[in-house]
Amino acid sequence: MLSGHHKLHFAGIPAASFFRIGTICLLSFLLFSSAYAQTDRAEELLKIGNSRMETEDYAGAIQAFNRALEINPNYMDVYALRGVAKFRLTNFQGALSDFSRAISLDSTYAKGYLNRGITRSQLEDYKGAVADLTKAIRMLPQSAIAYGSRGIAKTLLKDDKGAIADFERAVELDPKYTEAYRRMGIAKGRLGDFAGAIRDHTKAISLDPKDAESLFFRALAKSNLGDFKGAVADYTSLLKLDPYNSDAFLNRGIAKANLRDFSGAVEDYDQALILNPYNGDIFYNRAAAKSNLGNFKGAAQDYSFALSFNPSDDQAYFYRGIAYAQQDNHKSAIRDFSRALELNPKNTEAYAYRADSRFANNDYAGAVEDYTKMLELNNQDLHAYDRRASAYFRMNDFEKAVQDYNKLLEMNANDAALYYNRASAKANLKDYTGAIADYDKVLEIDPQSASAYYDRGQAHFDSGNTAQACQDVQRAKDMGEERASRFLKKNCR
Repeated sequence: MLSGHHKLHFAGIPAASFFRIGTICLLSFLLFSSAYAQTDRAEELLKIGNSRMETEDYAGAIQAFNRALEINPNYMDVYALRGVAKFRLTNFQGALSDFSRAISLDSTYAKGYLNRGITRSQLEDYKGAVADLTKAIRMLPQSAIAYGSRGIAKTLLKDDKGAIADFERAVELDPKYTEAYRRMGIAKGRLGDFAGAIRDHTKAISLDPKDAESLFFRALAKSNLGDFKGAVADYTSLLKLDPYNSDAFLNRGIAKANLRDFSGAVEDYDQALILNPYNGDIFYNRAAAKSNLGNFKGAAQDYSFALSFNPSDDQAYFYRGIAYAQQDNHKSAIRDFSRALELNPKNTEAYAYRADSRFANNDYAGAVEDYTKMLELNNQDLHAYDRRASAYFRMNDFEKAVQDYNKLLEMNANDAALYYNRASAKANLKDYTGAIADYDKVLEIDPQSASAYYDRGQAHFDSGNTAQACQDVQRAKDMGEERASRFLKKNCR
């Protein structure tokens, strides 16, 4: 039961990781020749700064560059390298300023546009990044990094098609560009091209077998194609590389649940919660697995935890209501179904489950209200007609019960149970002729129904036909109907 209500988790790869320094965004440390004459001392300080950059002493490099600019405030190479040093120290605003100054001193400085574009992306100015990177591409048409970086900026502008075109060009220029394959796979996955995403992530993994991100996103793509075994395998490989990845445990649990390995799913969710006890999605999915294992008490507890993180989650209320109903706690179930409907009035299933819980809680009027709402939404809902008829019957509103059974029999004329129930309602209305006709139909469909013979005999008796009544009840007795002996002893001599 309820094997499908899982929330696939796409977290785990923060936006900033799209710009991992040292992978897709290599910023050059090379010393570019300047078009301007510099003093020997300024050049010496530039060389000192560059040397410090090579040892990753970026703060020391910036000090040397500052002194060089005091001597020559228009030294373009120094601005370019100081921008790189600031970028490495995540001073992106300072880096942007230096790259802009370098470009103002030399508008043909192609790598200035490249580096400024990458820096704008870090500052979330993605449109500005695309503009700078487009200029860089015009000047450096063979730069895979420029195409790859522009592709990343486009993905963050939700232009996945444009990004894919850039990534494709990037890998044409550099077939070993792992990051471009990875990001292209992510973009294809967002567009629903899961097969294409798998191909790209597979290529990235072949270039770097320790590419955890590609394993993660390939597993997601496989799950979306229904290849849950393949997804489990990828998440397992990922967890060997990163055993503390709570999202991998969560999504592997979801894949296992879809393979109906609910015990294995619960084990993974348990691990995910050890690593991240503040993720409501983990509690939600563990609750679903527990429900499928018949642990409705545990499921209700986990849905409660999920709701503590997201009190507006109508699905959590809905499924917790089902868990309560399975424990015969219909009062709590009704409360949850009602809350689910407040949050999402279009949840037709919530009306059905609330109606059934109201019925079980002897609130037949409330049940009728919900079944009526269901029929307003779908006038062919057999379950709603059947249960509403039963509720009317228990409210002694036999006329309305008969009306619902009439509707049901229009849609299903060969259901013996419907004729039987309509016969009972007619008998309570003292329409014995109609009741007998319905019992006749029951016996036509099911000649071995001892209870139908007995109840038809009762209807004959109530209508004054004792002889026929005794004949039917005797037949019922012969077929094993326990009520028959007492009737025969009392009414048939």
